[in-house]
Amino acid sequence: MNQRSHEQILAGKTQAKRIFATVLTVGWMAVIFLFSAQTGEISGNTSGGIVDWVLRMVYPDYETFSVEKQLAMAEIWHLFIRKAAHFTEYAVLGLLTANTFQTYPIGPGYKWSIPGLVCVLYAISDEIHQYFVPDRACRFWDVCIDTAGAIMGIALFALVTRLAKRNVKRSRTMK
Repeated sequence: MNQRSHEQILAGKTQAKRIFATVLTVGWMAVIFLFSAQTGEISGNTSGGIVDWVLRMVYPDYETFSVEKQLAMAEIWHLFIRKAAHFTEYAVLGLLTANTFQTYPIGPGYKWSIPGLVCVLYAISDEIHQYFVPDRACRFWDVCIDTAGAIMGIALFALVTRLAKRNVKRSRTMK
């Protein structure tokens, strides 16, 4: 195989990885959009069902608590689970976005800052979108939580990438 055909094969593989990574990222953005498009009632019912399940798992005797205590616990857990969902969905988006931009020939600093910027802009647009959905709101703190999740996802991707490269280098030097 000559050098040119080898380069063409590598370019084709890179293009395929880029397309796959982009489709995953855009697909996850669509999932976030669909969650945000749910009315407040539907969204609340979804997270309420999860809260109910968590409370019964964490507190097996939950049914014996007073109604006031059950309501207070449900309110606290509901807030926590909703915010954890924001954080997690954007951590996944950060990871996927970082993976996508790793396939492009851009400078090392930009491989982390561009995915972060994309995630922040998407979080802002997501909150603006929710402003127009019945019984939903546009909240600055949700953008902050989304951004923190995205940063965590990007950092996790950077760490895993660095460790993988270190292991590849180490295994090559052992041969």
